[in-house]
Amino acid sequence: MMPATLGEKLKQARTEAGFTFRELSEATKVPVNHLRSLEREEFEKLPPPVYTSGFLQRWAKVCGIEVDDVVAQFYRENKFLFQSSAKERPVPKATQQLFFIHFWYVVVGVFAGVGALLAGVFYYSQFDALSTPEIEIVSPAAFSSISHAEWIAIEGEVRAARRVFVGGQEARVEGNTFRHELSLQEGLNTISITIEGENGQQIEAIRKVLKL
Repeated sequence: MMPATLGEKLKQARTEAGFTFRELSEATKVPVNHLRSLEREEFEKLPPPVYTSGFLQRWAKVCGIEVDDVVAQFYRENKFLFQSSAKERPVPKATQQLFFIHFWYVVVGVFAGVGALLAGVFYYSQFDALSTPEIEIVSPAAFSSISHAEWIAIEGEVRAARRVFVGGQEARVEGNTFRHELSLQEGLNTISITIEGENGQQIEAIRKVLKL
């Protein structure tokens, strides 16, 4: 006998608990249309996976089945859904512009002498000081994840950053890296990581962690 799919397992749990979709919606605070989509395994009609996991958690608790098993089966059967749907916005690179600046420095140094070359070096230092800040989150690497722990460590690397804030708290930066620990609340945790550049510009990254 083939093992039950997630939709079949949800339907069986709802039926055995004696719930209609409307009654289950009232008990879980999840809209009826979302509940129907879950049971039919129409996940493309549902919000992002981290929210869908929360719906499944409520369904399992109300119907008296194992929460971890339901959520794990959802993740196992729908791995394609968990490709990051909201990557950090790419920061424009100044590589090409810097190449032309360096080339110009050489030309000026050859034809205009030491005075012009010193002026170019000054201009370069000003440009570098006002460069755009960048951030890369190393841990957790995925945009959305599940955790059973009470705490989570947010780690990453930054460039041209004056300060880093994690969940509204200023993080300690050593060189170009930072690490900050946050406590997790039950359910969905949305963690904002913001850097303040040396030029005053701010860049934000988001991580969503579902604590079970």
